[in-house]
Amino acid sequence: MNPQEKPLLNAARGEVPVQIGAVHLGIAVGYAGLARLSRAAGTETMQSLYARLLGFEPWTVSAAIKVFSVDGDGPDAARERADAAVAALTSADEAAWRMAIEAALAAHLAEGEKRRAESYDLVAEVEEALDAVTPGKPLGAAGKPGR
Repeated sequence: MNPQEKPLLNAARGEVPVQIGAVHLGIAVGYAGLARLSRAAGTETMQSLYARLLGFEPWTVSAAIKVFSVDGDGPDAARERADAAVAALTSADEAAWRMAIEAALAAHLAEGEKRRAESYDLVAEVEEALDAVTPGKPLGAAGKPGR
C-alpha cells in the first residue's frame, strides 16, 4: 500500500476521498465513529463536535482521520494511510479537509434519512395490513383475513 496512490473507495457507502499533503485516503462517517470521536474529543453535543470538525481544530481533525479512515484494501491499509495523513497534516490542508468532511457528514445524514424513510414505509405497510383485518377473526395462511 502506497499512501500516495489513491485508495479504493465505495461512494455508495458514503466513502469520500481526501488528500492530506501527499497522502490520499478515504473517510466515511458512521454513528459509532461519531460516538468514539465525541468521547475522545470530550464533546457533549453533536453540534460542538461538528464545529470542531468543520473548524479544523487540530486534535479533533487528527483523531477524526484515524476514526473515519477507510480503504478498499482493508483496515490495516486504512490505519497506515491515516497514520501517514496525520503525520503530513498542516494548516494548508484545511480546505481539502472541510470539503471532504462536509461530504462525508452529508452522506451519513442522507443514509440516516433513507433508513428512516424505509422504516416508515414498513410501519405504513404493517398498518395497512392491520386495517384489512376484521377484529376477532384470525389471519389466513396467506396473511389475509380468514373466513
